[in-house]
Amino acid sequence: TLIQEMCSSKISEENAVMEQFRHAIDETRKEIIETSNALHREVQDGVLEEKGEGVTLTETLGSLTDVAEGLRKEAQGAREKIKTARATIQNSHAALGTEVPDQFSPSAVEDLSDTVVNAFEIHAKDMSDKVNTRVGVVKGLVEDCQNLIKELQIESETTELDRKVMGSLTINKDGLTSLTSMVSGETSVGIGGASLEDLTGRVGDLTAEKRRRKGKLGALGAEIAALWEKLKVPEDVQRQFTESVQGLGMDTIMNG
Repeated sequence: TLIQEMCSSKISEENAVMEQFRHAIDETRKEIIETSNALHREVQDGVLEEKGEGVTLTETLGSLTDVAEGLRKEAQGAREKIKTARATIQNSHAALGTEVPDQFSPSAVEDLSDTVVNAFEIHAKDMSDKVNTRVGVVKGLVEDCQNLIKELQIESETTELDRKVMGSLTINKDGLTSLTSMVSGETSVGIGGASLEDLTGRVGDLTAEKRRRKGKLGALGAEIAALWEKLKVPEDVQRQFTESVQGLGMDTIMNG
């Protein structure tokens, strides 16, 4: 009859709705378990158990959803912290030319525990400190190289390293200098281990060359002074010559 058909249809609809609720409840329980495992959290007693009589499917789903939402927010916060720390770690290792330890590389199994998050943040801080220290050391070496290259009047295009050195510093509006890049490029030395070694060696070479030229000029100066005294060269002529050969460039050595 029509009434029977209507009743049967209504029961089918209710059964379909109940099935949807049960599926949603199962999925929410699954999410709670997976998220709790990732966070290394114990699920509170009774949360995942079947509710007794008198508790509707709507109420069951609602309570499970509240638990899942709390865990979801906590997990998202942990993911954001790990993401931020991992970016710092990767960028720092890339700049320093070192390998990222396996424990800080993406993993197939998600671990959002406090232990892991803390490990990421501690290593990120450690790497940031190392980068800052290296930047200070490299900046000082670049400044020393630039000053020596200018003082010795060396053509900066002579070597690839000198070209990079001369392009590695920038000055802001306040007159403060900083490195143009932490990565080695066409006009920047970067802060990698190889660059640190090259800069240290170059400062040593330039310092030795400065010392050699000073010694050479000193010896030439003594010879010239003796010659002037012998030839009775006037003081104004001596002064004019001395002013024309200031500096440690090779032209000064040749003029001497």
